[in-house]
Amino acid sequence: MAILHPSLAPFSTLSVGFYRERDVLKVIEEELPKGFDVFHNINWSQLFDGSQHHGEVDIVLVSPSGHILLIEVKSGSVNESDTGLSKRYSSRPDDVSDIGSQVRRHHSAILSRLERENIKQVNVGTLLVLPDHHVSSTIVAYPSERIVDASAFPDLCHRIQSAMPQHAVEAGTRERVLDFLRNRFSVV
Repeated sequence: MAILHPSLAPFSTLSVGFYRERDVLKVIEEELPKGFDVFHNINWSQLFDGSQHHGEVDIVLVSPSGHILLIEVKSGSVNESDTGLSKRYSSRPDDVSDIGSQVRRHHSAILSRLERENIKQVNVGTLLVLPDHHVSSTIVAYPSERIVDASAFPDLCHRIQSAMPQHAVEAGTRERVLDFLRNRFSVV
C-alpha cells in the first residue's frame, strides 16, 4: 500500500471534480505497492520573465526508485478537437482549459524547480487520467500511452508502474525529492 501525503481527511464541501480525484487517490493508495509516496494537490510557484506563476498538480507520485510522475485528473466529459483535449468548467465561453498546455506547464515548472534545487537524475513523467471519458481518437499532442481513460481506468496502477523508470537515483536523492514535495527545508 502506498503512503498518502496528506491523508484523506473528511472534507465538508467538495466539488464534483474533487470527489473523482479522491476516488483516483484511493485506488492509487490501495493498489500501488509499498514504497510509493503519493502527494495530492501540490501547489507550485516559480518566477518566469520576472513574473510569478502559480499552479496546482493534482497528484504527484514518487516511485521507490526516486522518480516522479505528475498525474492530472479530469473528471466528467472532456472535449476532443483538432487542437487537442480541453475541459469546460462552466457555461462561459472563455472558461475552457487546454489540458495539454496545463500538463506541459506543470511539467516544466516542476522540472525547473528541481533543477534550481540541484536535484538531478530524477525523471519527471506525466499521466493524464480521464476516469469518466473514453478517448475516441489518438492525438499527437498527448501520447495514448500517457492517457488512462475510462476503459483503461481499472488498469491504472499497472499503467503508473509502467510509466516510471526502474533504475534508482543516487543515494539520498529520493529523500531530497520527498522533502521538496513536503515543503521541508533546513534553517541555519
